[in-house]
Amino acid sequence: MNANPSLGWERLQDVFYRIRECCPTLNWSQDLSKNLVAVAPFSSTIAMFSNKFGTGAVHGTFIKVYSGSGSEVCSIPWLNSNGDIVALGWNDQMHLIVVLSSGKTRVYSNFEGDFTEFSLGLSTGETVKEAKFWSSGMVVRLSNDQFVAVTSYKRRVMLWLEEIVELTLKQESVKSWALNPPLYNRELSVLVSTETGIRAIGTTTVQDMGFKAGASCHLIALPRVGDFVSLFTKDHTILIVTSDFKTILSEFSSDNGGIPIQMEWCSNDAVLVAFKDEIKVVGPSEESLAFYYDSDVVLSPEEDGVFILSNDRLEFFSKVGDATAETFRLGSTAPSAVLLDAIDQLDRHSPKADENLEIIKDNLVEAMDVCIRAACEEFDAYWQKRLLRAASFGKSSVDLYNPEEFVEACNILRVLNAVRQPEVGMFLTYSQYLNLGPEKLIEILLTRQQHYLAFQVAQFLDLPVDPIFIHWACCKVKYSRDLSDESLFDVVMKKLEPRKPITLAKVAKAAYEEGRTKVSIMFLNNEPDLNKQVPLLIEMEEDELALIKAEDGGDADLLLYVLIMLQNKLSLADFFQIINHRPKAIGVFKQTLCQFYPKLLQDFYYQDDQVGKLAELELDSEYGNHNLIKTQQDVDRRRTTLHGVSRLLAKGGVDAQEDSVLVQSELYLLTLQEKYTNAYDADFFNKSAVEMLEKVLSLASLAKAAKAQKELRISDKRYWWKVAKVLAKEHRFEEMYEFAVSKRSPIGYEPFYHECVKYGEKRHAALYVAMCSRLNYKQRIRMYLVVDDLKSAAEEAFKKRDLDYLSVIEERGNSVIKRQVQEYRETMGGRR
Repeated sequence: MNANPSLGWERLQDVFYRIRECCPTLNWSQDLSKNLVAVAPFSSTIAMFSNKFGTGAVHGTFIKVYSGSGSEVCSIPWLNSNGDIVALGWNDQMHLIVVLSSGKTRVYSNFEGDFTEFSLGLSTGETVKEAKFWSSGMVVRLSNDQFVAVTSYKRRVMLWLEEIVELTLKQESVKSWALNPPLYNRELSVLVSTETGIRAIGTTTVQDMGFKAGASCHLIALPRVGDFVSLFTKDHTILIVTSDFKTILSEFSSDNGGIPIQMEWCSNDAVLVAFKDEIKVVGPSEESLAFYYDSDVVLSPEEDGVFILSNDRLEFFSKVGDATAETFRLGSTAPSAVLLDAIDQLDRHSPKADENLEIIKDNLVEAMDVCIRAACEEFDAYWQKRLLRAASFGKSSVDLYNPEEFVEACNILRVLNAVRQPEVGMFLTYSQYLNLGPEKLIEILLTRQQHYLAFQVAQFLDLPVDPIFIHWACCKVKYSRDLSDESLFDVVMKKLEPRKPITLAKVAKAAYEEGRTKVSIMFLNNEPDLNKQVPLLIEMEEDELALIKAEDGGDADLLLYVLIMLQNKLSLADFFQIINHRPKAIGVFKQTLCQFYPKLLQDFYYQDDQVGKLAELELDSEYGNHNLIKTQQDVDRRRTTLHGVSRLLAKGGVDAQEDSVLVQSELYLLTLQEKYTNAYDADFFNKSAVEMLEKVLSLASLAKAAKAQKELRISDKRYWWKVAKVLAKEHRFEEMYEFAVSKRSPIGYEPFYHECVKYGEKRHAALYVAMCSRLNYKQRIRMYLVVDDLKSAAEEAFKKRDLDYLSVIEERGNSVIKRQVQEYRETMGGRR
């Protein structure tokens, strides 16, 4: 029977702490004191680089990356010519950060050696002295005690604090410093200890904290979340103060005379100080705990504890949770402890098992929940099973109980136990797992190429498994250099075929990056999503195939994307050649792309020798966008344009003759516009031939208008219409009548009548009714009635012997009209 977990607990004031072995024996033979070491979040990986010369320049041949159990994950070759490594770190994406003394920084995105590099841009003579990291950035200390912050590795955002530091810390040197990373509404800052005290350096300000006791501290540490700061002073005193340095909460004098190597917080509860052979734990009181080691140690803080790495083992120091404490504490009578004891009694076949349930029957549900939470906090599978069994035993005596928490705890513990195995070496706690999330855990496993385990976890937790197969396929492509393209394609597709439809764009890209274009295209031909397929084809220089795919897909936006990409990367000649004879591509090119690049369409027509389209573009440019003639320069420009278009059309042969005639007509009209503008001292530009005629009718006599009609080549019908409209509008009715009777009208006389009526001239309107020979008598009568010429209307009705119309006229007329109508009736022999 396993010993009670509480036997390994240590008490600090009224709080229990414990160190649990994650891996009792590491699979390496390394000396931490001779290496730069960086422990990744959750102890998933450990990076190590040999520091054979102690401090200063760092040289070596490989950056070694190990799992949490000490198994080698990869070796990254390192040449001395690359530079001196100052610090190693990790970000929250599990990317290895390598900082060089020159200011160059490499970010390794995987364990195959792929990296991106950027420089801090240091001045000549400046070097990086040390660096400290947080989840998404880092702060480096330079050789001149200035600080540079990198707040994003992707965007490479750097904040230089040199000017502020120079002004504030003049004549002083940095003894120790700590990083206070940005969090929620908290800005990035650095706490610096100098000979005179503590200063907080922000992105824009420097504040003297006025804390003289913090002068020349050996170490400064801050918890991840909290309002405290711990200081290891020059007289070997550990101070815990508030973040504003106004209150000292705890003061502890260390009995270890050595210089501390590292100081970290365990959550917000205690401070761990690592010496050469000892770890001292200090809480809020004067009490402390001591743990002794045979080698140097590295502390890696997490939100719920601290990983302790030594030469031969990995451990996790943490506060004992409330659920665990009340369940396992010796002599505990808590319901959960009684419920756990019931399992022991049950194994002995003792009736006390049922008695225990009876004792806690009022708190049975609470006892079950506490046992479940305690099981989640345990590393030992034996105690996990006993605690879950206790909860299950209690469940049999409860009528209504929601089993979701129990089932979820069982599932999570199965996943945690799987990744804690030495073959994987990820010693996640339950709390860390909840913060990390299953999706992120699977990503880490894939980075480690633990594909089968990632698949099992995803399948067990009912998560998508397609990304796992895609990652496997990419790795297969990368490391199968000995397979032919056809064999590699068959192997991968055999595995992925049951997963269809599955996106293969990433697999194709991996193949292309390995220089295997043929198999890359084979994968792309099986990619169901054109939006992923086409951009990669363009990247692979398969431009024509990309265009064919985009056209066949029928997506105008995708086709436009292809055209833009090709237009940017190809010469004009190659671009026009590749889209030629592709009607869909040409249609999108003209309608959309050329809206942004008008000259591109001109180049296309020129390249394709489309004279008519070129001429059309020239005319659109001249006449479009309300491009009006206002000055003589505008006249000259338009004339030049029209002459140019005319010469261009002359090269087009027979097909362009009709367009050429139209351009010549426009040139002739421009000449007349200029002539009339000078002759009449009025603006005739920007008008059509008909509008010019109207203006002449308004400004000059009918004789000059007749001359203008011939020059403007306006037909007689249109000319007579315009005369009627313009003269009526200007109330030149006498002149209009004289014009109307001067010769036979080609449009009849109804227009003259209607124009007079339109402007209220009934007397003149009546004059035109008798001339409307194409109308019947009834239409003429109605026209007379409209203009109130009842006498003429009566005459028309009398001529046709229409008694009905005579009656209408009689009703509307005065006594004279009535008498006239009566006479017509008598003449016709009718009755009144």
